[in-house]
Amino acid sequence: MRILLFFLIGLCLSTNSMGQAQGFILSGFISDTTLKARSIVMQYTDSSGQLRMDTALVQAQQFFFKGHIALASRVVLLIQPDTSIHTMASKRVQEIRFTMENTYAQLDIQGVRKFQLKGSLCHEDEKKYRQVYLPMIQQLQGDTLMFRQRWIIDSFIRAMPTSYFSLILLQEKAKYAQVLGNLLEQFASMPDGFRHSLPGRLIENRIDKLSQVSIGKAAPDFVLPDMEGRSFSVS
Repeated sequence: MRILLFFLIGLCLSTNSMGQAQGFILSGFISDTTLKARSIVMQYTDSSGQLRMDTALVQAQQFFFKGHIALASRVVLLIQPDTSIHTMASKRVQEIRFTMENTYAQLDIQGVRKFQLKGSLCHEDEKKYRQVYLPMIQQLQGDTLMFRQRWIIDSFIRAMPTSYFSLILLQEKAKYAQVLGNLLEQFASMPDGFRHSLPGRLIENRIDKLSQVSIGKAAPDFVLPDMEGRSFSVS
């Protein structure tokens, strides 16, 4: 039944390999037999730019989401445990974080914060980013951490301007930027489809505002997103 479900969903999306016109479908399975979930909440930025929260019931360890992402988005899954099962090892809400674009993706939840996502180019590029990012900052703190993270983000965007994950990184960088810096150059290197999308328009609006900052004005403290897109700063 599970294989048949995946086949039918894939067939529905076969007319659009990028999946952007069709939105996204996330078909999930909990292979960890010790994890019994009642429902799963999915948080993401929808096609209107709003934070959306959808809920799916878990039946026979399977769940299903369908919607429209704003081209690419960070996603948080909150796994609500089935508290009626007394033998569960943990009754805490489990959290899984990843990024994805509008596509057909398959998610296998293999344990606490352990999962495998297939079908998302954005997620594959995010994994490459983490493989470079984590070893370089594990022992860093304060200003050194901030500047090294900024260098890594810029290097990734420069190397992969057509990546959905680069679009997410640039949007977060633009959101917290207080000076123009190299935002315009990085934005111009991205494909037309990225620049004309909702995230692209938000980046462009931020660039326009930063372009109006007077030359010679002292730069404020830096603010950048962390690995999960949350902001932090160094004074």
